[in-house]
Amino acid sequence: MIPSPDRPSSDDSCPGAVRLHAADDGYVARVRIPGGRVSPAQLVALADLAESAGDGHLYLTSRGNVQLRGLGSGCGQDVADALYAAGLLPSVSHDRVRNVVASPLSGVVGPDIESLLSELDAALLEDEALVALSGRFLFGIDNGTGDVLALKPDVAVIVEAGDTVRLAIAGQPTAVAAPTDLAVDLLIGAAHRFLALRAEHGPTAWRVSDLPDAALVELAPGRPGPTLGAPDLTSGHTNLDLSAGEAAGLGNHGSTVVAGVLLGSAPAEAWRAIAALVPADAAGAIRLTPWRSVVLIGPTPDAIDVLASHGFLLDDADPLAPVTACIGRPGCGKALADVRTDALTLATDPTLATPGARLHVSGCDRRCGHPTGPHLSAVATGDGYQIQEL
Repeated sequence: MIPSPDRPSSDDSCPGAVRLHAADDGYVARVRIPGGRVSPAQLVALADLAESAGDGHLYLTSRGNVQLRGLGSGCGQDVADALYAAGLLPSVSHDRVRNVVASPLSGVVGPDIESLLSELDAALLEDEALVALSGRFLFGIDNGTGDVLALKPDVAVIVEAGDTVRLAIAGQPTAVAAPTDLAVDLLIGAAHRFLALRAEHGPTAWRVSDLPDAALVELAPGRPGPTLGAPDLTSGHTNLDLSAGEAAGLGNHGSTVVAGVLLGSAPAEAWRAIAALVPADAAGAIRLTPWRSVVLIGPTPDAIDVLASHGFLLDDADPLAPVTACIGRPGCGKALADVRTDALTLATDPTLATPGARLHVSGCDRRCGHPTGPHLSAVATGDGYQIQEL
């Protein structure tokens, strides 16, 4: 049994798997899954936990993590123990520090960064000082395709030609480059510098963007540096080539399948079906993405049919594919509308419909879970929605 998760904190209120968040529909646990890489057994464990302790659904976040909702009061210990047993909570103290996004098509499009991802997670778990990072601080590993960089991680590395990586701060490449085998050192070092600069210049800063300009210059030498090709942010996925002239959108791409998750959530049985589509010992074959989709590497031949039968989205032309929403009513007491129901209607509203354009529907002006980059924002006002291009 791991230590009790019911303890107060003096830093930001970002939830975790250990410190739960009280919502109107029960408690919420956010499970950090570095790079979204989850094993079939772990996905089944999450689905079982959602069914036994929560509302029966798993929710994907804009960082490729997983949320459990509708958890009962006093369930924190049982939830933490179940996650620990599944290998999803390797450290109580480092629970919220393991915020890592990584190119989901690594090894399929662009260089393979799987070993870097594992090395970074191990380094985070071993570094006691980094416990001071907020639950919002984000690490990134971009394999050169620009997908992760578009999410503007606080600190990231970009794989470049010639077996080198470049440091990026808040989504902007810097002048700092190093051999690939020093990539994790760059990331950990940058995180330490952020903590030092926060202590000196901005003690309430949770993210790099919260630092004053003078501190940011010191953290990001030579910023901006060489720029990558601009990612296509008009849809739920970055425009990556899987083969000549073919974009990595939703659907079947030979040995890889990309499936969208409607409004970012699906019931437990649907996640168990996904887990059964890849070999039980296939490391890195299931990848949850920040765009609320799932990448399957080498799934069974019937994957498309199985995914379709469980309501996953398999065509970028589907008007629901680029739509996201916060939890809204009745789950959130601040929400002014049932946005998840309304989102399905707004997605097909001819006055709003822009093929391929992202739409995020929010229950209040906090706009929780909104995407990074250009999108159409619909914010509930209590008397309809305020629509704005962002």
